[in-house]
Amino acid sequence: MSTPTYEMQLDSPDPPSLGTVRDWSRRVLEGLDPTTLSDVELVITELATNAREHATGPRSVRLAREDHTIRVEVDDATPGSVPVERALSTSAHRGRGLLLVSKLCDCWGIHRHLASKTVWARLNSAG
Repeated sequence: MSTPTYEMQLDSPDPPSLGTVRDWSRRVLEGLDPTTLSDVELVITELATNAREHATGPRSVRLAREDHTIRVEVDDATPGSVPVERALSTSAHRGRGLLLVSKLCDCWGIHRHLASKTVWARLNSAG
């Protein structure tokens, strides 16, 4: 049996705001424990923001829920530009996104394809 996967396009004539992406993730993951849901919202926001700011489209986000695992994936069409977790700097106003992802997730990584890449993160959930 395959895991249901839900996808939202980030590029369109009227692209969804990050708030809309978070609302969508709450609907897709209805019934998930509130702590994990908050973590998923932060992770999907950070990965979608990176794709919007550092990559070209087409861009999309996907969510998959299987048993006690949530998988967040963000695709973009810039395989040569990969996200890098930076060292924490108290003077920087930006650059903490992947540090958050790393702390909230069990693991995360990048799959490069010929003309695109997928940045993924996996979270465990109690519900």
